[in-house]
Amino acid sequence: MKRIAFEHPFCAQNGSFHINGVNGNFKDGMSLHVEYSIKNDGMMKEMIMYILDVIPTIKIPKTDLQVLSYFSSVSLPPGALVRMPVGKQQLNAVVLGAQPLSEQKFALKKSGYQIKNIAKVLSEKPVLNKHQIALLQQCADYYMVPLPIFLKTFLPNYLIAKKNPLALSLPKAAPPSQAPQKPLLLMQDNRIESYRRLVGETMASGKQVLILAPEIAIARFWMEQLEEYHPLLLTSELTPKTFFTAWNRIRMGEAQCIIGTRAAVFANFKDLGLIIIDEEQNPHYKSWDMLPYYHTRTVALELARASAARAILGSATPSVATYWHAKSGTYALQTDNHHKERKTHITAIDMRNELLDKNYSIFSYQLKNALEELLARPDKKALLFISRRGTASFYFCPDCKRIEKCVRCDAHMVYHKTNGLLVCHMCGFKTPVPLSCPHCKGTRMRMFGAGTQKVAEEMKKLFGYAHSLVLDADTAKSKQEQERIIRQFHDGTSRVLIATQSVLNKPAMPLVDLVGVVSLDNMLYIPDYAIGERLYHAIAGLLKYASATTLFFVQSNTPENEELRLNLAQDYEAFYAHEIEAREQLRYPPFSTIIKIVVKNKVESYAKNEADKIAALCEQAAKTTGSQIEVLGPASAYVPKVKNQYIYQIILKVIDAKRDFRERIAGIAMDRATIDVDPEHLV
Repeated sequence: MKRIAFEHPFCAQNGSFHINGVNGNFKDGMSLHVEYSIKNDGMMKEMIMYILDVIPTIKIPKTDLQVLSYFSSVSLPPGALVRMPVGKQQLNAVVLGAQPLSEQKFALKKSGYQIKNIAKVLSEKPVLNKHQIALLQQCADYYMVPLPIFLKTFLPNYLIAKKNPLALSLPKAAPPSQAPQKPLLLMQDNRIESYRRLVGETMASGKQVLILAPEIAIARFWMEQLEEYHPLLLTSELTPKTFFTAWNRIRMGEAQCIIGTRAAVFANFKDLGLIIIDEEQNPHYKSWDMLPYYHTRTVALELARASAARAILGSATPSVATYWHAKSGTYALQTDNHHKERKTHITAIDMRNELLDKNYSIFSYQLKNALEELLARPDKKALLFISRRGTASFYFCPDCKRIEKCVRCDAHMVYHKTNGLLVCHMCGFKTPVPLSCPHCKGTRMRMFGAGTQKVAEEMKKLFGYAHSLVLDADTAKSKQEQERIIRQFHDGTSRVLIATQSVLNKPAMPLVDLVGVVSLDNMLYIPDYAIGERLYHAIAGLLKYASATTLFFVQSNTPENEELRLNLAQDYEAFYAHEIEAREQLRYPPFSTIIKIVVKNKVESYAKNEADKIAALCEQAAKTTGSQIEVLGPASAYVPKVKNQYIYQIILKVIDAKRDFRERIAGIAMDRATIDVDPEHLV
C-alpha cells in the first residue's frame, strides 16, 4: 500500500487534483489536507485525518497563542509528544487533544489559518498523564502564565530537547482513586516517626509517596531517615539524563518513595497516594528567580486533590496562612503541643544602653563576656547570626549626607574588607573605595552598620580568635561549599560560626552552647506585611540549634518593638493571634490574594507611564467584571533601579475575583510586565 498526501490552502470553490495518475477532489474549499491510501489494485480509500491541539514547550514570540493546531494522520492521546514546524524551526510540543478533521471543517474555514502537518511523533505514549495535564492548566490559570512557560516545569530537559522518537512504555492503569481527603497540618517538632508510619502505610497499599523538601540538604536528611523504603532522590541538580531516568522510573511505578525539592512536584506519578510537604513554611518553596513564579505548596495541594492523594503539611511553626486554614477547618490539625514548651531562654539586649556605657563594639558586654568564657573551654561552640554580609552596611559622607550607591542600581554599596571594595549585593557591581566623597569632595567618609566580615574582625580584635568560620553568599556560593563549612564547624575545626540566614534549616548543624544575634534591626523596618512572620521563622530556625542550657542573646536598638517582643517570646499562639488580627484588618493573606505586577525599563519615564496605564486597566477590569480588589500603586520599588533597569510595581489585593478578571489581567500584562501571584516579598 502506498500513501500520498495533498496539501492546499483554503479555496473559495470546489476543485480537483491529479497526481501520478490518481484523481481526487476537495469540496467546499475545505480539502486543506487530503490523504489517500493506494492499494495494489489501484483503488483508493480516503484516510481519516485529525486536528491536534498542542502546547509548545516554549512560548512562541510575538503571539498570545498558547495552543496551536496541526494536522495528523493518526489520533494521538493527550500527553503524547510531537515535533512541530513553527516558521523555519521545529519545536517539541505536547498534545492536548485530537479531533477528526470532519468535525472541525467549519471552524477551520472560519479561522482563515493555514494549518501544517506535525513533523514527527516522538512518543505516542503520553509523557504527561491526565492529572498532570489538568494540573498544568490550573497552574497556568492561577499564576497567569502562558501554558508553554509552565509546561517546561512538567517535562525533563532531556525530553524538551529530544529530536528523535522515544521508546516509552505505557504504565498499567492505576486503580480508581478515592475521594480527596482534607489536608492535614502536622504541627510537631520531631516528625520522623510520623512520616515513617505514613510512608509505610501508603506503600503497603501499593501507592507512591512524594516527600517534598525546601532544600537539597533537607531532602538528603530524609533520604537517610527513610532509607528502609529505598527512596529515589529527584532534584534539579541531577544531570538531564539522570533526571530523565529517575522521572521515567516514577512514571512506570518502579520508584515508590520519592524525595525531592521543587522540581519533584511535577513528576509523572503512576499512582500517587501521599504527599508530604515538610517545613511547609520555608520560603525556598517559592520559585522567584525565573518564570514561572509558583509556590510548591500550592501546586502540591492541587496535585493531591487531582490525584485523590493524602496531603500532609509538616512544620513546628507553620506559616500564618496554613495555620489559619487549620484553625478554620479547611485543613485537619494534629499537634503534640511540644512547640508550646519554651526550652531555651532568650535574653534581649538594648544596644542603646551599651552606647551610654561607652561600649562602641558591635558586641554587648553580656555577649562579650559569654564569648570569652566559651572560648576558654575547648569543647564549646558558638553561633553568631547577623542578617547582612560584608564589613559595613553603607559608606556615608557626613558633610553632604550622601550614601554611596551602585551606579547600576539604587542599592547601597557594601564595604568588603577582604578585597577592599564596595560591592552591590543586588547586581554584583564592584568599585574601589573612594578616598573622598564623589559628590561634595569631602574627605571625612565613614562606614556604618555591620556584616559577617565585621563580626569576624571583631572576634579577632577582642579575643585574638582568628579561626571563625563565615557562612554567607560570599564564602559559600554553592550547596557543596555550605556543606563543607558546616562540616568543619561540626567537626570542631572552628568553634565559632558567623552566619546569615544561609544557616537556617540545615539538618547537619550541631547543637551550640551560645547563640548571639548580633543584629536583625534592619529586618524590622522592611515595609512588608509578612516581615513579622519571616522574623519569627528566623528566630525559630536558630532555636533548633539550641538546647535548654544554651545561652541565647538578641541585640537590638529597639527591643520594645512589638513585633520583636512577640518573636522573642516564641509563643506561637500569641504571635499568630496578633498577626492574623492585623492581616484581617488590612485584608492581607489569607484574607486576600496578592498579585504583584512589575514593570522594568531602562528609561524611568517609560516604566512609570506603563505602570500607570496597567494600574488604570486593572481598575477598569475590576469594575467591568464585578471583582473586588484594591490597587496599591504604581510605586517605585524598594530598590528603585537594578542592573540599569528602573522598577515600578503595582500590588493588587484581590478579595473576590471573577474568572475573567484574571484572564484580563494576564492579557493586560502580556509582554509589558511580569506577574507574581502570592509573592514572597512585596518590596
